[in-house]
Amino acid sequence: MIGLRPGRTCCLGSARLRRDLQAALDWISAGEIKTGTLQIMLLSRARFDEQAYHERLAQLAGQGVDVSRIRIFESYIGNKPVLSVVYDEYPIRTAANKAKPDLPPALRKFEAIGRSAGGLLVEIQRLREQN
Repeated sequence: MIGLRPGRTCCLGSARLRRDLQAALDWISAGEIKTGTLQIMLLSRARFDEQAYHERLAQLAGQGVDVSRIRIFESYIGNKPVLSVVYDEYPIRTAANKAKPDLPPALRKFEAIGRSAGGLLVEIQRLREQN
């Protein structure tokens, strides 16, 4: 179990987005630090367009992507608050990287980056400490 200290879960968006962010936090909290995933998008929190994001998810679903395997996290990259969008779950980050060719065709055009739950957790905790 990774575990997160209590803190704010979201400062933006609709109830739907807040649920998605909380579900992602629940997923990462219940998992192992070595769990891997593929980051498919990194979005500016300052310029985030929730409607466009949900429309993009609907497009991906229409192209055969199981969007229930997509998770979104508030985090920090460098000095910038971002939203990290990840896809699927793998035993370790190396396995996630090896799975890139097996992504649904609609996701292969993204430059997916293998991430570990532990790495995401560090970014999430940094955002919480900033607030």
